[in-house]
Amino acid sequence: MRTFIGGSTLEADVAEFECGSGISWEHPSGGLASATEVIPPPVLTFCALFPDEFEVHICDTGKGLTLVAAILIVSPANKDREETRAKLVSKCIGYLQIGVGVVLVDPVTNRSANLHNLLMTELCGKKLPRLPDTPTYVSSYRPVGQDGDHTLEVWPYEAPVGQSIPSVPLPLRRGPSVMIDLEGTYLEALADNGIPPSN
Repeated sequence: MRTFIGGSTLEADVAEFECGSGISWEHPSGGLASATEVIPPPVLTFCALFPDEFEVHICDTGKGLTLVAAILIVSPANKDREETRAKLVSKCIGYLQIGVGVVLVDPVTNRSANLHNLLMTELCGKKLPRLPDTPTYVSSYRPVGQDGDHTLEVWPYEAPVGQSIPSVPLPLRRGPSVMIDLEGTYLEALADNGIPPSN
């Protein structure tokens, strides 16, 4: 089965079938097994409103599919209300707590909330220096603590509109950090879509 999402192809090693149809397949112990149960109609059907979520997951395929880093791209919906800001901050904390490196990219200019500063407040109160309350910035977080020591290494940078986007480390869980060229990636995406870069 193949599913197309945002131009990408996802492939699953399963057979597609119609719900409620009689299906037979070979049982591992030999012989045939069948599924003939009729699926009941849904109790409720409605149009769901999902918040914008833009994430890139980096996974290690050496032993299954293990998440080692996440790049979160902030959307306007992530910044427009207190509850959506808190949700994104909680997601970052959840990744960091299990040792997953996080890069936070905020390109949103029409909302003033600084989610990096909110994340720092949640993690350590108001003891650490903050970024200026600029709407656009990039920041990277690497968990380095062991055995209950929740030490983090942090790389926060302003990203003013009209200037090059800073490169930041992408920390991999239980591995090295690699630099990611956000400006180069942005310019390549513009070129791939036939959009000239703004001056």
